[in-house]
Order: sequence, then C-alpha cells, then structure tokens
Amino acid sequence: DISGAHALLRVDSLAEAKKAELRDRIAAAGTHRTDPDAGPTAGGVAHHLDRHPLPAAAVVAESGPPGLLTAEPGAMFVRVRLTSRFHPALFRDAAVPPGGLLAHLGRVVAALEAFRAAHLASRAGRGGQVGAEVGIGAVRAGQPGKPDLLPGRLDFHLYLVTVPGDEPAEIADALAATLAERLRGTPLGDCGVSVTGWPVHPAAATDPDAPICHWADAAWRAAHGHAPQPIRGWTGSTDGVVLRGRGVPTVRLGPPSLPADPSDPRRDRYAVAELTRFARIYADIALRSRQISTA
Repeated sequence: DISGAHALLRVDSLAEAKKAELRDRIAAAGTHRTDPDAGPTAGGVAHHLDRHPLPAAAVVAESGPPGLLTAEPGAMFVRVRLTSRFHPALFRDAAVPPGGLLAHLGRVVAALEAFRAAHLASRAGRGGQVGAEVGIGAVRAGQPGKPDLLPGRLDFHLYLVTVPGDEPAEIADALAATLAERLRGTPLGDCGVSVTGWPVHPAAATDPDAPICHWADAAWRAAHGHAPQPIRGWTGSTDGVVLRGRGVPTVRLGPPSLPADPSDPRRDRYAVAELTRFARIYADIALRSRQISTA
C-alpha cells in the first residue's frame, strides 16, 4: 500500500536507471491548498522550484487515466459568503432569515449545483485532454463552543477545475449572478452574498512532439505491448500543471489503483505487478533521456 496523493517509486535494483542522474521529489504538501481567507498557499513542488534550477523535463508518477497525460486542467478556489446578523437560537423565528442561515443551507447548495450544471455544459468538449469540474469542498459556519448563537456568516468553499480559455474573474461573476437570481425572493434574499475567487494555476499543456512525450510513449508501448489509450476530459490537476507553468515539459503516467481498502478508504492500493511495471517504465524513460543527452 502507498498512502498520499503523490508517490514516486525508487527501485534500486534497476541499476541502469541510477546512471541517468535523475532527481525524485515527493510533493507531500499537495498541489492545491488554500487559506480560507487569504487564498492559495504555496507548497509541494512549487516550493522546490522556487529554490532550485528547473529540470529539463519531468514525469509526474501518479495514478490516473490509463494513458499518457500531456496536458492538465487548471484550478481555482472560490469562497461564497452569506451574511446576516448573529441571533440567539432561543429566538430563531425572529432571525434574518427565519431560523437562521443554516436552516436554508439547502437553498444555497441547490443554487451552486445549478451553476455547476450550466458551467460544465458550456465547456463540454472544449478542453481536449482535460475537462472542467466544480465541487463544494467545505462549509463553515457558527461557533462549536457557542451553539446558542445562530451564525451570522455562512461560507462555502468551492474547487473549480478550469480548461484552456477560462477567465477566473468571469467565472466568479457568473457564479455571483446565478446566486443572485436563485436566491431572489427566498428567505435568503435579504442576506449579503459575496463571491471571492482565487486563481491557482491556469490549464497547461506540453507539446506532444516534445522529447519527453516521445520517450514516455515508447516506454509505455514497450511495457504494455500496445499504445496508450487516448484521453479526453480528464479533470485531475497535479504538480504537472505547476511544472508546465514554469516551462518544464511534463508528462503524467502512473499505475492503476485497486479498489479502496475496506478497512480504511483513505488508503490507496496498488497491485505489486503494476508498481513494478511502472517502475520499469520510469527507468526506461530515464534511459532514453540519458541516451539522447549523451549522444
């Protein structure tokens, strides 16, 4: 079992791979993290790239689609904030809105889901290898130590997967317009509503004719005996988008995962045979790179 979002295998028995002078980096901080009030925080591979020379090319060794990703979507964080006044729970019927903000949480969720449906429909088939997505990742309200007070602020934190051409400001404006329309005339109509968007990374792609793409394709074919499957609409954004944003040609490929561990769904599971296969693929890519550079 390998836990964590990012894992790069090291197989010391593949002695030839060690001659390729590769550097491996494990991005333990995660590609996308945010401060709820201040926006994205730097970490993972970005922290490393800020302090060291850029590599000539990179491979993101992470489980994903059954093929080679030469492009990845971008990402942005969005906070939707509803405000009213704090009110004693003892007199909830006199609150604005009646019952308090949390009594109407479902209305906001429904409005956000309506925005998601329209947002995805407008981008269907537009991103090539990558696709759009929207998810509500967190909801915050109230004080656990003071549940006798109805909260005067309700925050929804969203994660948006962006495709080429997306403008974060336009997305935030569209979401604000949807909320205004959907909440007008409801008990939440008199509450304050604000939408704050923080772009993290734009979508980015590596030229399919870049050497790293050819090396990865050849290594895949050698290990599997067939070409990698074409990929469309992939919504996972990893360190690859950070590397490409710095001008580093990057591909992503990794072993397929097994069903989640029944005793702990947070744990990733992989077949040993697949881990070995992909360790050899990474070594093969390294050797092809080394042969070209020494030639």
